[in-house]
Amino acid sequence: NNNAVYPDTRREFPCDDSAKMMKNFFTKKEFILFFTVLVTGAALLAFIYFGIYQEKGVRAFYWGGGDSGEYLALADNILAGRGFSIHREEPYEIGSTRTPGYPIIVAGAKLLGGAYGDLLLIVFQIITLGAIGVLAYRICKQFLDETASFVLSFFVVFHPQMLLVTFTVMSDIFFMLFFLLSFFYFLLFLERHETGKWLASSLWLGVATVIRP
Repeated sequence: NNNAVYPDTRREFPCDDSAKMMKNFFTKKEFILFFTVLVTGAALLAFIYFGIYQEKGVRAFYWGGGDSGEYLALADNILAGRGFSIHREEPYEIGSTRTPGYPIIVAGAKLLGGAYGDLLLIVFQIITLGAIGVLAYRICKQFLDETASFVLSFFVVFHPQMLLVTFTVMSDIFFMLFFLLSFFYFLLFLERHETGKWLASSLWLGVATVIRP
């Protein structure tokens, strides 16, 4: 019977679901951008590890102004239960010169990574840089075509200053992620007039402020 209807016996495999999830989360250009950042970041981290890091240790990721040392001291004191202090010796006076967001992130990396906590922190920051590239691309697409947005997002993530703060113990890279998230949701609020988008924008701006006022 040519008019017979047969059941669909095709099976979907887990890899098919994974591919669909990836497609829904990342466009092709976003995936290329994110993957390029990860590969480049891994190569630079390997270069630092087998070069400068073997000699200087965590100081290979220090910023010249001394901020890095304070962030690391805060993280160590948080983990040791000595409070929010930048001092390495007693009486460990509580300070207010830094906001708590980034020291907590550093402390988390140290807790998870143990002796290699500083390296794990830089890995987190490389992943964050990739996320910033995707966000920059999506923000640019609100105003420009896909090609121009793709090129500009590459300029953002591979700007020398961006690479510098990615590979140093500084709060800038996480601050930029949450600030861009806030700006992105604000643009969505202006476009769709949805209260949830405005609340998300406010939330991410608050997180950015806790990391770097």
